[in-house]
Amino acid sequence: MKGEGMDGSQCVRRTAENQRKAVRSTVSQTELLPLEKENDQRKRQIESLQREIEALRGQLEECRGKARALTGSPCLERGRAALDAEELWTQLERGREGGRQQLHILQSQKERLMLELQNTKAAHDRFREDVALTVTDLQKQKDELLYQIEETKIFYDKVRAENSGLRERVEALLRELSSRPRPDPHAHPALPHIHTVTTNTEMLVVSHHVSEQCATGMGAEGRCCFNGCSGFSNSSFPEKHPEPSSMNDNDDNLFKTKDIFKQLKREHNLLLDVMLILYKRGWFVEDAVPYVKRTLRKCGMRLNDVD
Repeated sequence: MKGEGMDGSQCVRRTAENQRKAVRSTVSQTELLPLEKENDQRKRQIESLQREIEALRGQLEECRGKARALTGSPCLERGRAALDAEELWTQLERGREGGRQQLHILQSQKERLMLELQNTKAAHDRFREDVALTVTDLQKQKDELLYQIEETKIFYDKVRAENSGLRERVEALLRELSSRPRPDPHAHPALPHIHTVTTNTEMLVVSHHVSEQCATGMGAEGRCCFNGCSGFSNSSFPEKHPEPSSMNDNDDNLFKTKDIFKQLKREHNLLLDVMLILYKRGWFVEDAVPYVKRTLRKCGMRLNDVD
């Protein structure tokens, strides 16, 4: 293609030279100058066209090289596509295997959680049954305690009434003894001091300060009142004392008084033991605790040792 272009340009030049010679021989010198200028301009155009032809030839060669490269690229593309497909298939298989393993793990966890849920449900059912039984037992105990409290209140009222009557009888007896003439101190022992009797009498009425919540389970056999004690007979407190008519009657009354004082001391100790037991077990209400403590201190008890 390049040789053909060179031959064409030489032919054009020869033709131009021949035309120039022919024109020179036919025209004059004045007419030749414009023609030469036009000829030079055409030469420049021809050279410009030749340069464009060379540039177009270079582009054509470049396009041919690309075309040859493109004719060999489909094989490479097919190879790459095959490798990519194989790699994708491998990744897919790996993903499937990982999914199966994950599914197996999740299934195992599900079975374990279901087993734990069943065990928890069974434990919850057992706990509810135990709670129901416990509530039933507590309700029974509550009913029994309420019944015992009612019985204790009744017993407390009876003891208070009996202690009140006993205090009145003791006070009447003390007034009667104080109004009688005292015997000879050389012949008979002196009577105990009235203050001691008053202290013992105070212990008899201490149940007035005791809480209404006394010890449970104290029935008719366990009552501790003055009329129910074995060592304290009703004959010790006669309803009406006859006036003594002689010294022997006075001596008998003194002996009876001593027996009464001994019995009062025994009852004092008994009531103190009962109060101490009730205090230790906390069966007094808060309002009655100060009275109980005061009474125990008067009786010589140390509350620190008791607590």
